[in-house]
Amino acid sequence: MGGFGQITLSLHFLGGRPDAVVVARPHRRARLLLLVACTSLLGCATAKGQAQAPARLRDTPIHSWAMQLDGIDLQRLARTALDLIVVDRTRGARGAQPFTRPELSALRSSRAGAPRVLLAYVSVGQVETYREHWNPRWHRERPDWLGPEDPDWPKHHEVRYWLPGWESLVLEEVRRAATQGFDGVYLDRVDAFEVWSQHRRELAPRTARRAMAQLVSKVAAAGRAVDPRFVVVIQNGTELTREPGFWSSCDGVSAENLLLDDTGAPLSDDVTGPILEDLARTRAAGRVALAVDYPRTGTARKEVLELRQRGIVPFVASFGLATLDLHDLHDLHDLEQR
Repeated sequence: MGGFGQITLSLHFLGGRPDAVVVARPHRRARLLLLVACTSLLGCATAKGQAQAPARLRDTPIHSWAMQLDGIDLQRLARTALDLIVVDRTRGARGAQPFTRPELSALRSSRAGAPRVLLAYVSVGQVETYREHWNPRWHRERPDWLGPEDPDWPKHHEVRYWLPGWESLVLEEVRRAATQGFDGVYLDRVDAFEVWSQHRRELAPRTARRAMAQLVSKVAAAGRAVDPRFVVVIQNGTELTREPGFWSSCDGVSAENLLLDDTGAPLSDDVTGPILEDLARTRAAGRVALAVDYPRTGTARKEVLELRQRGIVPFVASFGLATLDLHDLHDLHDLEQR
């Protein structure tokens, strides 16, 4: 995740309830400081022969969710009615101090007293030089897993995620999150297999996908060794839903730019079709299906309605930088307790 800045939120209502939150966003690929999606998650039966999601997600109805990675105000988050919150494991992505168990416990229940799911953000497809696990000597003595810097995001490097050195770093982060008291992890840059198969061409496409699926599986195993109900949600890389046995390690899938491209123009059916099929497969397996789009103008009500009708949880963001501002919500009480 790259490009840290401040975010503006505004709720848009369909049928008298919040259905999506518009969030200012500097770039694509889930590089967001704060995500909020407010809508009902439509349940579906688990497909025959599919492994069930951990009890934590089965037992906790998810009607709204949010992700914030910098400038986190735990007290403010605790006052919300959000059912699922994603935060960095430390105090802001640039900080080295992890949140304590008492601090996480303060987020454990929503304002209504319902249980809340807490996920730690972990990037599995890139390494940022400002993370606590970054070693400055890697600039001089590059480990074999360290790839080139992302031209769109300075201080973000691609990683050969299939190599043991990087795998060890990721799994250690996951074990720390589980021990720290998080209910699971939210894995970003899962779609890195596209970089190494289509652009770098170091791996064949099928090999690249399988290698990422194996890493997700190892993440789930590492977390569930500490907490059997440990949750794993992936961001992008929806093709992994087609890999045999993938659902034994994955509990939710999110897709970006599902209906609109970076300019806000509608994407063609040949682009969105396969992803929609992957998300339908996600729901059929009893998992949570999410989507993120970035319209340049308007509230994208048509897109929100279309996604809701498909049983996908929509998140609508806008480009630009501003401050987190809840005072202009149509109904502040729907998000934050006064």
